[in-house]
Amino acid sequence: MSENVKIYYSVNDIKVNNESKMPDQKPFTLNGTTFVPLRYMADTFGYEVNWDGNTKTIYLNSPGVDATSSATQKQQVVEHNIAMEIYQFGYTPNTIEVMEGDIIHLTIKAVDVAHGFRINEYNINEQLDAGESKSITFEADKKEHLNMIAVCFVVQDMVQCMVN
Repeated sequence: MSENVKIYYSVNDIKVNNESKMPDQKPFTLNGTTFVPLRYMADTFGYEVNWDGNTKTIYLNSPGVDATSSATQKQQVVEHNIAMEIYQFGYTPNTIEVMEGDIIHLTIKAVDVAHGFRINEYNINEQLDAGESKSITFEADKKEHLNMIAVCFVVQDMVQCMVN
């Protein structure tokens, strides 16, 4: 059974201290409630926004509040056991989401041909023969997005491929 929902884009302007502050993503009204993007409102008022993917929780911190000292934001270290297969022109999983401080146990297997695997930010640089597996453990102590690079080698055909 489908349901029709009426959304009204009836907000013409948002004024903060009598100054126009309309976001790029237009606010809308649904069932009498006006929705404004949270990131936009937090940035407007100087709040820090953090997302905890494990608990699916959004944290807003006032300016000057140390997010790491808040008892509500202290998290347990989570250990992740991840099996990764590398094959020509790709690897699975191709995205791994973890929180800062988590421990990552990564088992990598070169499925088809010899491969190299690298995460520059952690000085991880491994080479695997076809069918070989290796285990890597590291702590996710960096906040930025990390690039995993898989390189395959097909010596007889002189083919080299790199997946970023």
